[in-house]
Amino acid sequence: MLRRKFILIGTLLTVMLFSGCLPSPKPYTPAKIEEGKALIYVYRLESIWQRGVGWTIKMNGKTKRKYFLNNSYVPIYVEPGDITVEITEYVYPYGVYDKIVLHDVKAGNVYYIKAIPGPFSVTNLKVVDADIGEKELKETEYYEDIKE
Repeated sequence: MLRRKFILIGTLLTVMLFSGCLPSPKPYTPAKIEEGKALIYVYRLESIWQRGVGWTIKMNGKTKRKYFLNNSYVPIYVEPGDITVEITEYVYPYGVYDKIVLHDVKAGNVYYIKAIPGPFSVTNLKVVDADIGEKELKETEYYEDIKE
């Protein structure tokens, strides 16, 4: 009897914890390029590494995405010029996992950055070709950012 109560309470707590935490994901849909801006897709494929770790995406020091999840993508519009992209952990945003600089980003162009998680909180950012980026983006989903 006591065991059943613990199982019931544990199940209820789990459901309460995970229900409504995030909105439903949306399948990949290409974004339209805004006039005078460049479009950068940052994406993260399904991986066993760092599955439960949310990342924050910063561009030129400004937070563009608070909570970047496993198997998701984020389209980000930027002004032309040099763009520094950083990935930090959402919970402890003081250490940078990885940083990459895109030089001479041009308005009207689309860029693809793949975030590759690894063991022991190792994360790499890699610029990929449009063919690879478009193909891999179709495997990901879009989540609305969290509200604080």
